[in-house]
Parts: sequence; C-alpha cells; structure tokens
Amino acid sequence: MDKRVGIYIHIPFCASKCAYCNFYSLANSDKLIAPFHTALLRHIEEYSPQLDGYLIDTVYFGGGLPVTTAPGG
Repeated sequence: MDKRVGIYIHIPFCASKCAYCNFYSLANSDKLIAPFHTALLRHIEEYSPQLDGYLIDTVYFGGGLPVTTAPGG
C-alpha cells in the first residue's frame, strides 16, 4: 500500500502548566476529560471514512503531563 499516514492525538490535560510549555494545555480541568473523550471518539468516527485506502502506520499521542513536576524535576 503506497498511501501511509501517521495520526497525532493531542491530549491537553495537565496537573499544572509548565512555564516553558508552548503547547495548548488545560491545567486542573479534570471535569473536561470525559466530554473531551466523548468528542474525540465522535471525531474519529466521523473522519475515519476519509482514511479509506490509507495505511495508518503510526499513532502519536502527545500533550499534557499529568503530574505536578516535569521529568527530572
């Protein structure tokens, strides 16, 4: 299959916002996680037909750091 695609899913929830971070994130927003999850699944279902004929060879997850300190900090 010639048509390959990678998918990135951004999870914007953090325990706190790091001063160095330029990514979209929401600190202390636990109440938004369930609606976000529902919307993400709906989005995947709605747009998956557009990927017919593609091989999804990688799925990237990125975004929030769900702890109060950065790694090594």
